[in-house]
This record gives sequence, structure tokens and C-alpha cells, in this order.
Amino acid sequence: MKIEAMTEKYERWLGDESRIRGRADAVCFPESFEEAREAVSHARRAGLHITPQGARTGLTGGAVPEGGLVVDCQGLKDLELREGPVLYAGAGATLTQLHALLLKEPWVFPPNPTEESATLGGMFGCNAMGIDGQRTASWVRKLWWLTAAGEVWEIGRGSYVFDDSGCALPDGGRLSCETFESSGVLNGLVTVKQMDLIDFLAGTEGQLGMALAFELELAKKPDCDWGVLYFLPTDPAAMALCRAVAQAENSGSVTVMEYYDRAALSLLSEGRHNTAALQELPEFPQGAGAAVYVELAGDDPDALEGALFEQLDIFEGLGGSEEQTWAASERYEIDRFRKLRHVVPELANGKTDSFSQAVPGLTRLSSDLKGPAEKAEDYLEMYRGGIAQSGAHAVIYGAAAQNRFHVNFLPETPEERAKCEVLMAEWAARAAADRGQIITENGAGLLKRELALRFVPEAVKRQIKAVKEAFDPEGVFK
Repeated sequence: MKIEAMTEKYERWLGDESRIRGRADAVCFPESFEEAREAVSHARRAGLHITPQGARTGLTGGAVPEGGLVVDCQGLKDLELREGPVLYAGAGATLTQLHALLLKEPWVFPPNPTEESATLGGMFGCNAMGIDGQRTASWVRKLWWLTAAGEVWEIGRGSYVFDDSGCALPDGGRLSCETFESSGVLNGLVTVKQMDLIDFLAGTEGQLGMALAFELELAKKPDCDWGVLYFLPTDPAAMALCRAVAQAENSGSVTVMEYYDRAALSLLSEGRHNTAALQELPEFPQGAGAAVYVELAGDDPDALEGALFEQLDIFEGLGGSEEQTWAASERYEIDRFRKLRHVVPELANGKTDSFSQAVPGLTRLSSDLKGPAEKAEDYLEMYRGGIAQSGAHAVIYGAAAQNRFHVNFLPETPEERAKCEVLMAEWAARAAADRGQIITENGAGLLKRELALRFVPEAVKRQIKAVKEAFDPEGVFK
């Protein structure tokens, strides 16, 4: 395998969807475990830090190099359906490739961040969740992990579990460290009692090593499903619908519940003329001030139909009508609705790109906090109030019933971006005080690393440092 010097030819490998630009000395493209090991050996000899990369679809700068060697894992793309059913998948395989393989099979891989070009390695690196609320790591049955020493560990779920003082490791050693009751505000790097080693390595964002391949557990495809998009006049009405649907008698059939505010709907309408995914859908109803997308799935069509009618009754009770509802039962139609979740941040990035032409160096900024579910309406009010008071521009969407909102800011100047950073810090303090999370599904990357560390207890910081020294004493990984 050739190690390529970083030249203009590889300019794309210096950034990701965060719009942050980094720097690197070299790049390589391993296509096997052995070539990935060669990359680590080269980095150690040359004294270079490694930045693992997938498809560079991340939103927080996790794939942005800060010097050293970029290791592009997209060549590790083997996919094989095995008995179990399980799926062997290389870290460079994309969701598009995985979904194509399973298209005619009775199985599905539930985690879906709706970015079809995302690689499984990238999803594991930040322990992506996506529209279904399913963590990537939860479906990993076996992991092949490349260490900073250049060894490949084969880790089966249940084989290595943290106790009160650490965890045994596949090389025969032991990680001795303090363990905690929960991961706190973070989504990775924190050692939690009874946590599987696979779950610990997920969300470490390429700082302790890198995933090479997985054995993934699959779920049975439901016999029938529905996707319904409800348009409502106001945020309170949308949140009332979310709350009522979550508490309904047939709520167990609900697999997705996603909220979009007025600004998100306006952004989607504005981007309709040059976005193919939006042109496949009708124009939004007049007067829509918010929308709630709900998916229902199950094997009993009568029960599912009953749950759907129950939702429609709730919607009508809130003043909704049939003209303000879109429904789909075919998978390709449901996938069109799902794409809205991906198109919103994509269009927000486009806005940032246009602003940065006038103000070079302007980058995206977003919050994806998770607070207590029962305080979802309070958090939404906090977001809306802060945005209005600061004069900032932003769009809000996300899993309202779980209080897992995404706030994508659209700053046009450095001064406006500074105001947004102040808001993010205030909101993060609230989430930390409520024992929520500051880093949820997109990872910390470069954008949120410093913000998150402000709210990490000193004991946890010491543990993170000790784990880094144990896994990577030479600092091979960034």
C-alpha cells in the first residue's frame, strides 16, 4: 500500500460536512486488515498522528485531520450475509451498499442516520443514532478493532465487560480505571460499570484506535408499516400531538416521531427548486407552522390500522384535517418522508456555504442536546426564546418526544456566530444540570469538544486521560 503525500489532489480529505478545514502530511487507502496495520506501523515510525476517515459525512469535524496521516477506510467495504442472521460488514461499507444487499431479504439493520453515503465505521465512531433512535453499537455483535500498537482485536459481545475497577482486554492485559454509573453528558470515552467493551469503543471518534469490520445483528422486517406527516399551525399544537401520540394506547407501534419547526419547513420550501428529494413530494400545506412525522410498524395490519386511526383522531382533536396530512404505506414513499431529516441539515450547510463566500472561514454550528423527556416542551421554549432574544437565525428539528432536538444555526457574520456559541453554552449548562447529554448522536468532533469538556467532572477527565494513555501511550491516534 502506498502512502501518498498530501497534495491538492487530496484536498477533499482535509474536511467533512462541518465545513472545517484541517491539514495533513499524508493519506493512505487500505483495502485489507494487513494494509491498515501497515498504516499504523508507518505512522509510528514517522511520528505521525492518525485520523481515521470514512465518507466524511460527519457534522462536527470528527474526520478533520490536525496534521499527520489520514487513513481512509472506504476500501474496507466487504459485505456478506451470514446465518443468524448476521451481516459481516467492513468499516468502509456504506448504508447505501448495506440497504441494497438487504433489499430483497426479510431482514433490516435498524440504525439509520438517513445519510445513505455514511460508512458503518463512521457511524460506529460517533455511535450514530438517527431517525429510529437506535444506537449503532447496540447492533454490533462482533468488532474487529485496530489498536495503536498495530494489533487487530476480535471482540465478541459479552466477552469483555467493565466491572468496578476496569475491564479485561483481548490482548490478555487489563484496563485498570475508575468506572461510573453513567456516561454523563458525553456519548463516548466514559467507562461505565457493566458496559460492554464494544459499547465503550463506540463513540470514541478515532481517538483510541479504529474499527475495521463488524458482525452486525439484523432484525426482521415488519410485515407492514406506515409513515404519516402531520402539519400543524403552531409549535404548541405540534408538541401536544407528540405528547398525545407517545401516551396513546397503541404507542408501542410507533417507531419514529420527528418534529420540524416553521423555520425548518421554510428552509425546505426554499430549497425545493434544486433538491431532487423535495421535488418528489407535494408542496407543504398553506399555514403550516410545524410538522410531526410519525412511523408505525408491526406484523398485524389490523392493529396497525387501529393505531393509525387513533392518531388521526388525536390530530383532528387538535384542529387538524385530512388536507394537512400526508400518509404512505409503500417503503419507497416512506423513504421520501425520511429524507426530510437529512435534507434539513444539508440545506443549512448550503446556507453556511453561501454566507462563507462573503465571510471566509465561517463554519456551521449546531446543538443536539438531550434533556429529560418530560421537559421537552420546556427545552423547545428555551431554544425558541434564546434564538428570538439573540436575533440569531436557526432551524429546529428532532425527536421531540425524547427531548432530542437539533438546533442548526445559520449565522451570517462572526458576531452572530459568537452569539450562537453563547446560547449553546447556556443550553449545555441546562442539559448538564438536568443530567442530560451534550453530545448525543453526531459526536463531539472539533466543534463541540471544548464545550462538552466544560461540563465533565474532574474525575471523568482523569479517567479519559488514563484510558487514552493505556490504549495509545505514543499518541498514534489524534
